[in-house]
Amino acid sequence: MEKVEKYVVFKYEDEFGFHYIEMDKLPEEGPTYMEPISFEKKINPNCIPGAITKQPFSEDGKSACVLSSKFVPVSGWWNDKAEVREWQERTRVYKALKELKKKGEDLKLEKAIEPIREVYNRLSPSRRSMFIAQVIYLITK
Repeated sequence: MEKVEKYVVFKYEDEFGFHYIEMDKLPEEGPTYMEPISFEKKINPNCIPGAITKQPFSEDGKSACVLSSKFVPVSGWWNDKAEVREWQERTRVYKALKELKKKGEDLKLEKAIEPIREVYNRLSPSRRSMFIAQVIYLITK
């Protein structure tokens, strides 16, 4: 199967995935046809908002071939600095909210295991290992 190469600019990440603009040529090469595209996973591991890369796609041009290499061949940069700043801010806000949600879930787990921790602390050292074994047994049962 032959691969097709297209220019894509990474815009931002949000709860729906990673957003790009597919282009037929680089912006400084004159008028370009652009089409927004989205993927569940990032297609270039180190791309930052505004980076334009030459991305391999499948022969039908519908699905991007995910690059596993940390080396990202940058073909250029989006020349509208205001849009790049907006994309960077959208990605930053999404990551910050995701981190806050994760910390909230960690706090819920801490509260859930507090009664188990209290029981463990009341046990003698010789009974603690039996208690841990019983908890693990019940979790994995």
